[in-house]
Amino acid sequence: MEEMGYFNEKEYIEGFNLGYKISKEVPELGELIYSAKGVSNKLEGLKDGRQQYLEDQLVDQKNKEKFNDKSKSFLISDQKNKIPRIAKNKSQEIDPEI
Repeated sequence: MEEMGYFNEKEYIEGFNLGYKISKEVPELGELIYSAKGVSNKLEGLKDGRQQYLEDQLVDQKNKEKFNDKSKSFLISDQKNKIPRIAKNKSQEIDPEI
């Protein structure tokens, strides 16, 4: 049926999910599958599943970098707003206004 141009959604979805899982657990095998020649709904799903996994990894990496940047800037701004320490000896103390 595939030779005649029919699309089998069930096979494609099975391949997609399997391609995603393989790429996550055994990246080298995902690369081999991606370079495989042939035409089938399952193979296209495998390739697309691998591609989706790689795209998700890029998004995750960018989100981690943004989080790290924000947490660093939070720490820097927090240090700027610190409450002054109380002096250790009386000569450095500030007289309270009465």
